[in-house]
Amino acid sequence: MVRNASRPCACATTYDYWMHYAEGSAMSPLLLKLIAIRLGLAKMPFFVRPIARRIGEGLQASFIDPQLKLHFSYIESELAKSPYFVGQNFTAADVQMSFPLETGTQRAGAGELPHPRAAGLSARARTRAANNTTTRASRPAGRARCVQ
Repeated sequence: MVRNASRPCACATTYDYWMHYAEGSAMSPLLLKLIAIRLGLAKMPFFVRPIARRIGEGLQASFIDPQLKLHFSYIESELAKSPYFVGQNFTAADVQMSFPLETGTQRAGAGELPHPRAAGLSARARTRAANNTTTRASRPAGRARCVQ
C-alpha cells in the first residue's frame, strides 16, 4: 500500500506521536526526578547538603511527582483503548515507550501508581525474544556499570 506523504494515515500519525512522546514528554520528568534525587547526594560542604536535599524534595513534591502521575495516568488511559500504543500490534513505538515505562516503574516511584495496563505492556515487551537478546548484548557482564 502506497501512502500519500501529504496525508498520513491515522496509525502513522499515532506512531510518530508515541515515538516522540517517549523522549520529548515522558522522559523529561524522569530525568528531573533523577537530578532531584542526586541533588542531596552530591559532594558538597556538609552544611549545604541539607539545603540541597530540601530543594530536591520540594521540587519532587511540588512539580516532578505530579507530572509523573499526570503522564502515567495519560499513558494508562491511552492503553485502555488498545493493547499497544499503535493499535493491536507491537511496534517500535512500544519499544520506545518501554524505556520511560521501565524507568518510571523501577526508579522514579511510578510503580506505586495504579497503572496495570502500562505494567502489562512493559512485561510483554520484556518477554519478547528480541528484547532478551538485546538486553544480554548490552550488558555482557550481567549488569551495566554506573559511571560517576
